[in-house]
This record gives sequence, C-alpha cells and structure tokens, in this order.
Amino acid sequence: MTLQFVILLGLIFARISGLFALMPVFSSKNITAKVKVGILFFIALAIMPVITLLTTVEINSFIEFAYHLIVEFIIGLSFGLIIVLYLSSIYLAGALVDRNMGFSMVNVINPMDESSMPVSANLYYMFAMLIFLFTDGHHIMIRAIVTSMETIPLGGGQINPLLAMDFVELISQAFIIGVQLAAPFIVAILVANIILGMLSKAMPGMNVFMIGMPFKIFIGLTLFSLIMPKYYASFIQLYESAYKYMYDMLVNYF
Repeated sequence: MTLQFVILLGLIFARISGLFALMPVFSSKNITAKVKVGILFFIALAIMPVITLLTTVEINSFIEFAYHLIVEFIIGLSFGLIIVLYLSSIYLAGALVDRNMGFSMVNVINPMDESSMPVSANLYYMFAMLIFLFTDGHHIMIRAIVTSMETIPLGGGQINPLLAMDFVELISQAFIIGVQLAAPFIVAILVANIILGMLSKAMPGMNVFMIGMPFKIFIGLTLFSLIMPKYYASFIQLYESAYKYMYDMLVNYF
C-alpha cells in the first residue's frame, strides 16, 4: 500500500462521507456510526480502481492534505445539502397541512433523526423516503458523487463563494414547493372555515368549535385519500429537480 494510494483513499472517503452525512435514510441515527464508516470504506474501495486511472494527486505536507480533505468533504456535503433542502419542502407542506387541519399541537418522533415533527410531515416524509429507495435514489446519489470525481479531480476542487447565494435561492424554491404541495389542503380548509362561519351566522346557538374541529379533520383525511396517489409523480419530479440542480452546481461552481 503506497502513500499515493492512502492519499487517494482518504480524499475519496472525505467526499463520500460529506454526501452520506446528509443523504436520506443513511444519515438516520438508527444506523450506528461503525456501520456507516464500514459502508463508506467499502464504497471508497470499490470506487478506488476507477479513480486511480483518472487522478494523480501531488500533496507534499500534512497541512495540505488536511486542507484537501476539508474541501472534498464540503463538496460532498453540498450534494447532500441539495437533497435536504428539497426534502425540507415536504416538512413545510406537512406543517401547513397540520396547521389547517388542527393537528399542529400534535407532534410525533421522526425515527430517522429522533426529532419532533408534525403528523402529516412524518407521513409525507416516510412516503418520500419509500419513493427515494424505490427509484434507486441512493444509487443515483453514489453515481453523482463518482461523476463529480471525474469532473472535479480529487485535490483539484475549489469552493466558490457564490455557491452560498445559490443555496439561498434554493431555500426560497423549497418554500414555494412546500406551499404548492399543501395548497389543496389550504384551499379546502379555507372553504370549510367559510362554511362554518356561515353556519354560525345562520345558527348563533350552534357550537361551531365542537363541530368545526372534527369537520376539518374529516375534510383533511378525505383529501389525503384522494391526493396521496398524485403525490407520487410530484415527489418523482422533486427528486429529478434535485438531481438536475446537482449537475448544474457541478458544472458552474466547482
């Protein structure tokens, strides 16, 4: 095992670990750190023969090696952050749905990272993760990081400060997508509130609060059963947008 081999393996491991630190499913706390490190190590070994033919790295000091490790980790982290920001639109959609249905006071524990999240957001997130695995999203992510090594040679990447502005724009896009996903529920519950308001004016003695809560939940659950099959195509389009954004970032910023 030569020094060149160790340097290349370390740089490959750093870039892959940056991606897997934020990649859906793999970043879950349910997977132990030893298992994560083992998977990353074997993926790096599997990629090694291809990268060795494409890359030669000249590093003359430990400080230079540490600098390149940090740069490679940030490059991989940028790819994972794109997926995280797109998935945050699903969290936002679930929060908006729960707020309108009256579930905003009820939270559940997300098994992926043990955080507290709305009920609808948890349902959306699990559905999105199933689609991610079903469409081989994890394979696409690994293929993207390998392609990045062919486009950006190991040890040759540089961080463009303009990338931060692009992520700010991506956050605004995620907000818009989240509102679009929750729009049917927002409109339906708004109509339900208008109907309840008209009933309260027509029958002042009626307890609108006691009737309104189950009525809005019924409207929301009925809408869930009608719309959830349509979300499959929406989530596929969401992932395709994320993959396209990764390619654009790879071409324009590194």
